[in-house]
Amino acid sequence: MDPAAWLDMHTWVEALRSGAVIQTLGRGFSIVWHAFNAFLGGFTGLFLFASIVLAIFLILAQRRMGTLARERGREHAYIRAVLANLTDGVIEYVPGGQIISANPAAERLLGLPIGSIAKKQLGDLKRDPMFASLAKVFPDPEPPASPSTGSGQAGPGGPLRPPRLGEAGQSVSEASDPARVEITLTEPVERILTVATIPLPTSPGVWPTAIKLIRDHTRERLLDKMKSEFISIAAHQLRTPLSGVKWTLRALLAGDLGKLDELQTKYIQRACDSNERMIQLVGDLLDASRQEQGRFEYEFEIRDFPAFLKALVEQQRPQFEAKGLALEADIPDIHVQLSYDPERMALVFNNLLENSLRYTNKGGRVSVRLADEEKQVRVDVADTGVGIPKDQMPKLFTKFFRADNVVRMQTEGTGLGLFIVKNIVAAHNGDIALQSQENVGTTITITLPHLPDEVLRKQQFVPVRDGA
Repeated sequence: MDPAAWLDMHTWVEALRSGAVIQTLGRGFSIVWHAFNAFLGGFTGLFLFASIVLAIFLILAQRRMGTLARERGREHAYIRAVLANLTDGVIEYVPGGQIISANPAAERLLGLPIGSIAKKQLGDLKRDPMFASLAKVFPDPEPPASPSTGSGQAGPGGPLRPPRLGEAGQSVSEASDPARVEITLTEPVERILTVATIPLPTSPGVWPTAIKLIRDHTRERLLDKMKSEFISIAAHQLRTPLSGVKWTLRALLAGDLGKLDELQTKYIQRACDSNERMIQLVGDLLDASRQEQGRFEYEFEIRDFPAFLKALVEQQRPQFEAKGLALEADIPDIHVQLSYDPERMALVFNNLLENSLRYTNKGGRVSVRLADEEKQVRVDVADTGVGIPKDQMPKLFTKFFRADNVVRMQTEGTGLGLFIVKNIVAAHNGDIALQSQENVGTTITITLPHLPDEVLRKQQFVPVRDGA
């Protein structure tokens, strides 16, 4: 059609009468309609396929969530059963806030009704006289837990929530070293308890919490007390007859009951030496028992320490020379005033030197070195003896302990010496440390604090009396 004819009405009328335009439009519409139907058919198939895949995924996810929920339920039930049957008490709480949970053992050890403290505020419980024992477990007012990133901060759109014991995260055994204290309860029954406080790990959106682990040591303390009392009574009962034997043997050696020949003197001297060792053993038992009972008395004096130590070493020198050991004393000629009990401190260094003498073979070397440091005096007693196995060193200062290698040597000893030494040094506000290597030697270091400056000034100032 000529473009000019588009504006001619007559031309349009003729075209419509012939039906050409209608046929053309019909064919175009048919093509478009079939194409649209084909597109809808393909999209419906794709949608149906995606719907089936999504349905399968949702079914599998639902089953997995159900399995996880059942496993979590079993884990929580297991944890609750374990806590309920523990003999140790466990209290989970928000510091300064609420007690989240407490197992029956905790309430029983504290003399509280079962189920009486869970879900309650610490402050309210501590003000109630009925819960006086709980106030000893939580002795100081703890500041309220404050939200902070990574330890209790609320997540977006959600409030803080308390965690439950057993939630995923760091285990209690992996937490930082717990702070332990010992408390004594007198009501409703007397109990001696140790309480360990362990902070629990937290995650965003969770209040920081902690647990109190409570253990009953009443029976152990009672047994220790009975054991110490038995040792004390037995040692006292042994001391009297041993002293009688000692003086009888001394009288025989002195010839008070008649002159002895060489063989008689030899055997009586052996008996006398054995008697002395028994008396020393009884003395060690008594000292250890008194220390445990708090009846080991001290008489402190302010005296020059280097001179005291030097005299002590020289007293021991003949025994070392008799065994063929070199005893070196590196004690400078200085004057250092310390506060100490001369008798107890002599017991300390005599014990250390006797150990070196006993466990160092002929030809070995023992040295005593003193150094005056900034705030303390340091004494090193070193030997080239048999040494101590590395795995047994932590036990060395415990009562009655003797290392395996010295037991095999069949040497004399009670295992009380270093226990007594450590307690005496601690009573002087000092410290004791040990370094040892088997078959190489041992070094024991003792440090004792200087006197405070004001005490030293008083010691150096001598007032002039009237008329002097």
